[in-house]
Amino acid sequence: MNTEKLDLKRIDYGIIFSAIATTLLAWVYVFVKYSKLPNQIPSHFNAKGIVDDYSEKYYLWIVLLVFSALQIFIYLIAKNTSIHNFRLKTKLANFRAIIVFTPLLGCLLLFIIHAIIQSSKGDFEYNSLIIPVIFGLTIITLIIMFSIILKSNKA
Repeated sequence: MNTEKLDLKRIDYGIIFSAIATTLLAWVYVFVKYSKLPNQIPSHFNAKGIVDDYSEKYYLWIVLLVFSALQIFIYLIAKNTSIHNFRLKTKLANFRAIIVFTPLLGCLLLFIIHAIIQSSKGDFEYNSLIIPVIFGLTIITLIIMFSIILKSNKA
């Protein structure tokens, strides 16, 4: 069993900070805009970016809570490598391979919240680049994760 202490580096704190910053930005954005929103807001978009379902505006708080809970859950799993183990050589490599997804979740949360709020005001225009950007961010995150794994296994 790997019992080394988790010694976080500057990059690790940067990853954690970026996840926290994007998530807090989404919370602040909702807090500022909430009172001006109509009672019914878009809650689902089809592949063309057209709203096809509406919910009460408290739905925004549920979205924020779910994404925040997911990020906290990922952080706790990454921090407690006894729960998971990718068989990487160090606890730090295990931590990095997992925690790298939290900034992606923060960016997705911010995008989703922005799209919902702007759509409820009639200001959101679907851009055909949105889906490729989301896939691109996901692929970049996966590449980073796999490079961490490969680098750890070579060391």
